[in-house]
Amino acid sequence: MNLIFTEIKTTDGKENNYYFGLDTDEYMGYKAYGHSGFWGTVVYHFPALNTSVSIFILERDQRKLRPDIMDQIIGILTR
Repeated sequence: MNLIFTEIKTTDGKENNYYFGLDTDEYMGYKAYGHSGFWGTVVYHFPALNTSVSIFILERDQRKLRPDIMDQIIGILTR
């Protein structure tokens, strides 16, 4: 299990929070582990909430909406 959290170094030397297929993010103070896709998909697991959330934006140029949608979902879950 711990292998999945092995950090993958990139050749550009930038920190990217990317592991073996997973990245980390944070929404409303909750740490998330997951993966996002080129076409607007995102799937994150929030261990503190024991919850996984998936979002798919049908219009690729609208994928910038994902963080706002995720914040709204987390807000609903934590009421």
